[in-house]
Amino acid sequence: MPDVIKVENQYYIRATSPMLDDRVRVLKSGDMLGIFDRYGDIERVGPGSHGLYFQDTRFLSRYVLRLENGPLQLLSSTLREQERSLIVNLANAVSVL
Repeated sequence: MPDVIKVENQYYIRATSPMLDDRVRVLKSGDMLGIFDRYGDIERVGPGSHGLYFQDTRFLSRYVLRLENGPLQLLSSTLREQERSLIVNLANAVSVL
């Protein structure tokens, strides 16, 4: 399959991976800073700066929750600034027969 597709006078480039989710959750308390995706994970994806930081030094650059080697289904994700907490509700996407 070609990487560049021409339709009439328009050119399109075929994507080889899905778009990155740019919705991040940021928690800060004093000198501690956490940058997570909406699943509560810290992923090493692209030039992103996800991680757990203390005094401007990143101490954790990857932390991902998986079940049976697969991602979980996101139900909701809420950031509560007053409690300095990130609440992520996930469900097992594997169906049981």
